[in-house]
Amino acid sequence: SNIINKVSFGNNGYLILTDSTYHPIVAPKSILDDKSTVSKVIPLPSLIDAMKTSKDGNVKFSFENDKKFSDFKTMGSTGWKIVGIISQSENQKDSIAILMFTLMTGVFIVFIGLIAGYFITKSLTKNVKHLVGKMELIGEGDLSVKCEIKSGDETGILADAFNKVID
Repeated sequence: SNIINKVSFGNNGYLILTDSTYHPIVAPKSILDDKSTVSKVIPLPSLIDAMKTSKDGNVKFSFENDKKFSDFKTMGSTGWKIVGIISQSENQKDSIAILMFTLMTGVFIVFIGLIAGYFITKSLTKNVKHLVGKMELIGEGDLSVKCEIKSGDETGILADAFNKVID
């Protein structure tokens, strides 16, 4: 019971351990009206109903004027259930923080991609414009033109072929 009472989810989340008849074996005092835990059923009807219909699952409910989210799992052959409960507002606050981090990371990656794309495009168009300028000179009759593009990409290959044709 000490281990379960020490476990918390966020600031106000907690665990409940129930027997197979949904009587709490270990639970925070706020769930129960007195210190007698084994004789009482957890006072959360929607949670009890969900645990009766499924070995594992989750359910949303209201307790102490707060909307809660719980996740439960049945442990082996004992039929005992371990139930984690957290406030939905606390859970949503953490979800919003994760969402904002993900969105900011996505925006940053798109921004870096746009910058990289700009420089790659600028490099390619600069070489193509240079090659077009040399072709225009040939079109005007100057056959002494050489193209000085020394890159390992397609524009460099095209410039080498251009120079071979002129030679």
